[in-house]
Amino acid sequence: MTTNITVEKISAQTVRVTLVADIQISGNLNPFAHHKDVRRTAEPATAPAAGGSAKGHDLLTIEETAEILQVGRDKVYYLIRTRQLRSIKIGKLRRISRAWIEEFVEQLETGSLRSTPGG
Repeated sequence: MTTNITVEKISAQTVRVTLVADIQISGNLNPFAHHKDVRRTAEPATAPAAGGSAKGHDLLTIEETAEILQVGRDKVYYLIRTRQLRSIKIGKLRRISRAWIEEFVEQLETGSLRSTPGG
C-alpha cells in the first residue's frame, strides 16, 4: 500500500488535508451487485408495476413517490413517520419501493388504513 498525504493552507481558519492511498481490493467492489432488485430507475411514474416482476421493487425517492401519489413531499414524510407507508434508509437517503406504494394504496381502497385529516 502506498500513501501520499498533503496539507494545504486555504485560509487562516481552513486547512485542506488530502490523503491518496493505493489499496488492492479483492472481490466485487459493488456491494449491491448480488441484489438485482436494488436499483433506482428513471422510468416515468405512470409506468405500471407488474405484479411479481422486478419493477415492483424499484426504489423511488420521496419526490418520485409524491408524484405517484399526487401529494407533496411533506405528506410523504408524514405517511412514513406515522408508519402508514413503508420506506428504507440507505445512508442518509430515504427510498420507497413501488410495491410498498401499491400496498399503501390497496390498504386505502379496502379501508384497512384510514387517511388522517389534516396530515
